[in-house]
Amino acid sequence: MAGIAVSFLLNQRFTFLGPKDARDWSRFMPFVAVALVGLACTWLISVALRYGLPLQALIGKSSAAVAFAMATVLASLITYPLNALFVFGSHRSATRATRATVATSRAGRA
Repeated sequence: MAGIAVSFLLNQRFTFLGPKDARDWSRFMPFVAVALVGLACTWLISVALRYGLPLQALIGKSSAAVAFAMATVLASLITYPLNALFVFGSHRSATRATRATVATSRAGRA
């Protein structure tokens, strides 16, 4: 959990927002959710690469490490956009999108 907290603070401060928002913990739970998605993606991609490709025959004993490294890079291509959109994106635009979705669904029921 400490690793996720440090990752959250560093991403919030240096990657997405900047120093003025460095202590805003309201985005932490969505960040944890995205981190769990990243964990699942890394595991699934790693298993798929390790057992779906002939890595053992190609590179031998280091096939597990290579599969994990490749999976980590590929999973980051998934988690970065998720963090940018759902965790560190503008609250205003997310609120507008939610209101528009609710209004559309209400209009569809009428």
